[in-house]
Order: sequence, then C-alpha cells, then structure tokens
Amino acid sequence: MFKKIIFLIIILFISINNLPANPEISWPDNINNFINGTCIVEFYEPQNGNSEIKDRSRIKKYLTGLLVSKTGLILTTDEIYPVNLDISSSSFYFHQSQHLPEDITVEFENDQKFKATFLGKDEETKIAFLKIDKPKDLPQHISFKTETSFKIGQSIFLIERLGEKYDFEPIVNSENINSTIEKPRKKLLINSNLNVLSNGGLVLDAGGNAVGIIQNNRQNYGYSEEIMESQSTIIEILLASDFEKLIANPPILSKMKNGTRKSWLGIQMQVLTKDMAKYWGMENTSGIIINKIVPDSPSENAGLEIGDIILSINDFHLTGDDKKNLDIFRNHVRNLNEKDVKITYIREGKTYSTNVFLRSAPKSRFLAEEKIIEDLGFSVKELTQDIFLNYDIDFDTEGVWVSQVESAGIASISGLRIGDLILEINSISITDLNEFDIHLKNILENEPEYIQFFILRQNKTQFIFLKILKETIKS
Repeated sequence: MFKKIIFLIIILFISINNLPANPEISWPDNINNFINGTCIVEFYEPQNGNSEIKDRSRIKKYLTGLLVSKTGLILTTDEIYPVNLDISSSSFYFHQSQHLPEDITVEFENDQKFKATFLGKDEETKIAFLKIDKPKDLPQHISFKTETSFKIGQSIFLIERLGEKYDFEPIVNSENINSTIEKPRKKLLINSNLNVLSNGGLVLDAGGNAVGIIQNNRQNYGYSEEIMESQSTIIEILLASDFEKLIANPPILSKMKNGTRKSWLGIQMQVLTKDMAKYWGMENTSGIIINKIVPDSPSENAGLEIGDIILSINDFHLTGDDKKNLDIFRNHVRNLNEKDVKITYIREGKTYSTNVFLRSAPKSRFLAEEKIIEDLGFSVKELTQDIFLNYDIDFDTEGVWVSQVESAGIASISGLRIGDLILEINSISITDLNEFDIHLKNILENEPEYIQFFILRQNKTQFIFLKILKETIKS
C-alpha cells in the first residue's frame, strides 16, 4: 500500500509539472480510450554468440505496443527483432544469427492477456507487427488521423508505459513541439527527460486524435534511472502518414524468404562532395556516386557502372551535397510503387538516361536457411548477397557461412569462428547448403578421426581440422 501511495504521488507530480503551457488547452476527453488501446508486449529473446547450440538461454523483455485493428494487430517497435531483413539497409547489424522472439504475450489495462505471434517488420519506419492468436473481447483499437498539420509550439500528448519499477503503468505527458525535420521523412521533435519502457508510445494532437508514434531510442541501457531521468533527450515522432499503409497491409516474415517487398537497385553509394565535383569539372554537387554494383542486379542489367553519378530517378532530384542524400535516395527507391523507372546519371562528364526495372530487395542472412550440426557445435547458413557486400568477397564465391559456434564445442576448440566461409570439406568443394549437408553426413558415416575444412576468413584462406570423437559419431 505504501509503495502504491508513493507511486501515485510521483505520477501526480510528473503530470502537474507537464501540464500544457497554454491554460486554454485541455486534456482530451477520450484519452482513456487510447490508454486502453496501449499494451505491454512481453517476449523472450534467445541469446546469441558462443552459447549453446541446443537449449540456448533466453532473456525476458518488455516493450510498449498499440492495438491498431479489431482483428488483433499490434504495432510495436522493431526492438523486438532489430536485424536487417534485406540487404538494401545501410547498416550491418550483428555478426551472429539473430533468433526470432519467442513466447510473446500481450497484456492490456484490464489485465487481459493474449498470446501473440510475430508477423514481420518494416526497415525504414522501425515498426514491427504482432498478431493476437485468438482475438476476443479486445479493447477499442486505435485509429490514426493522417490529414494533419503541425507547427513549432503546438501542444501534443504522449501516452507511454513506465518500466517494471512502476509496474508498467501508463503515463500521459503533455509536451510542445520544439522542432521538426523534413529529411529523409518528416518527423516532429520534442525535448523530454521522461524515462519510459520503450519506443512505440502513442502521440495525440490537441484535439485528441492519434497522429503518430514515438520512434527514437529512449531505453535504459545499463545506466541508472537517476542518470537517465536527469538528462534531457530529443525524441522523434513518426507521423501516421508514414505507416498507415503498413497497418492496412503489414509485412509478413513468412513471405520474405525470397526477398522483401521493398524495391532495390543493387548498388552501394557514396555522397558526391564538393571536392569530387570540382575534380570532375561538375558545376554542382547534386548527386550520388555508385561505388559497387551487385551482379545480375537491376542496375547492372540496365548498364549502370561503377563511377556513374546518379542525378535523379523519374522526377525525383537530389539537391546539394547533403550527407542525408544517401538515406533520402535509398528511402525513395525502396518505397517506389512503379518498377520501371528512368535514372539520369553522369558518366565521364556526359549526361545519360536509362530505364531500370526494379526488383524486390534480396533477403539478408537473417532470413537465410540454416543447418545446425549439434554434435559438432556449430551451424551454417547459405550465402546471401549481404555477406558478399559486407565481407568484401567475390560474388561468385561458393560455400556456406558459419552462423553459430558453441563455446567449448568441437568446432570452437578446433578454431572455427562465426563468419568463416567453408569452401571445402575433405577437399570436396561446397557450392551450397544442400551439398554441405550431404557431404558432411557421408564423411561422418565413415567414422573419421578428423574432418578437414578449407575456409575463407578475412579474405585469407586456411585449413582447420576438427578432431572427431567416436561417441560424437555414434550419437
């Protein structure tokens, strides 16, 4: 009882200190309906790295979620599965495998609990979706308004969840818009020092309309809550116009095995700087340079080459030498609806145009098929194009990629590492995951004392010998 009284005093103090600066602005009458539509997402994250291949450890985690359909669709942050699902993303997240969240539970204000399944995520908006397995008697779902305008100083309301310390209670906070950013997509910025459970909180305008979600990272990563609460943080608000189509047609992970829904050119790029433009005798710096082209990609098939400077795609033109041009261009391409586009570019001082037929972005290694060899303590995956790009190896390289190595297992003791590319087994070339599986089984049937792996590590080849125990083969 004493703890609850202290908690209520803290919440009252926070609320009083965050009342709208303009006394004429009142809190929305329908705010309780939105609170009921927020939920706690509880899930287990399997641990990565040199852990057990079988029966690996798990960590329980919590996130904020929003009920966005009467059929039980839950919107949450991609922190539930933060990896890149295709190769067109600009970052390279983790070297190991990342396993899907397990045992997901969604809990609402009235203590209703539902089992849920992870559906998929969107790379650009950093939004993930869950589906309640058996939706029944759900609270009123949240509908977003997209036809809105905002200006600096305007009042908005944030509905979020506190952390476990405060029993995940909802908290409503009034803020004013401090700034806005326009590129690569429009976001509202506010200054806040409130330490909450996670991203994914709901944003209302002064009229009580749901208009967006809180996106940027505000979680406590090992710092004390006293430190976190004493620091102001600029938080970003993603507007509903950027994710309304995702709610109507959420990404489904099971449909991404051969690629995602995002359009893809198949290039790596860098910003055209003023010095580069001057060197090439260009009058302006409105462009990006192609510095790598994926074989058999839309760009290669259209005749684009390394060193070409892209100026525009259809009617979309890059401006200036803005460092954000890469993200702006990538975001624009990924969200193009039309597949047949015209790209204008400069090559050796002359301007050309060519038609490019875009394709879906290939899957990343996180969606690649995996083979677990429990007895030897490691697992391998098929090679995907992000492996070629990020490890800077030839695109015609054949083999399999080591995705997990169990600590103190046979593979680990023998020197095998995560990220190694296995090119041969006992001098037999490996082209893909299926061949690896067949050859390894045949070799183990002969009860060898050693297995020889010929691998590629950091662009250098070497041999590794796995000493095989008799009891391992018999198991």
